[in-house]
Amino acid sequence: MTNGKVTSSDRTPPGFPPPPAFPVGGGILALFTNLSLTYSTISGNAGYGIFVDGTNNQSGAVINDCTISSNYLGILATATTGLSVLFSTISNNTGSPKWGGILAGTATLFNSIVAGNSKGPDGSEMILSSDAHVTNTITSTVGLNLGPLQNNGGPTQTMLPGPGSTAINAVQCPASTPSTPRDQRGYPRPDPLDAGLQTACDIGAVEVQPPLDRIFSNGFE
Repeated sequence: MTNGKVTSSDRTPPGFPPPPAFPVGGGILALFTNLSLTYSTISGNAGYGIFVDGTNNQSGAVINDCTISSNYLGILATATTGLSVLFSTISNNTGSPKWGGILAGTATLFNSIVAGNSKGPDGSEMILSSDAHVTNTITSTVGLNLGPLQNNGGPTQTMLPGPGSTAINAVQCPASTPSTPRDQRGYPRPDPLDAGLQTACDIGAVEVQPPLDRIFSNGFE
């Protein structure tokens, strides 16, 4: 799914039990299939935002440039699911007193935000297997200054990092191209190939754009 929105769902497919210890219903349920989710927002669902069942290694999930917010649990993936979360924002999922961010087995997190969700008994917002790969991922709200889920441009709602956010210019862009040349809204990320040098990019689903140059915006120099 691309440029999609799944919100305010409280249903569970007939005959399929809800995840243990979580409310009935959720946003996206992927069974024994490969889920590809890009430039989308999953929000306001009564149970999981996304549940991927990869029993017997029959499925995987790639979450790229997405916002997952205001669900009971952000992502639930079985131990044999190949889960990749890239340039995405997972925040304000409120499964208190349980983990609200991610519960997954085999997982790769890259240039993403998993912060501001409810915490489990161990004080963390997610549970990952010991062989999970977590790179350039923000897991603390300290200095994050993440705005609410709202219209920040583009076809779907996002959470915009505010001034001075730890997500802004936090990584080098060569890691982001060519796979994610644009953010969730469709706004461009800096292209180091054009610039001829390493350029800073933001972590998460949104690339904060520079302020409009008011002096030269009319085309005159």
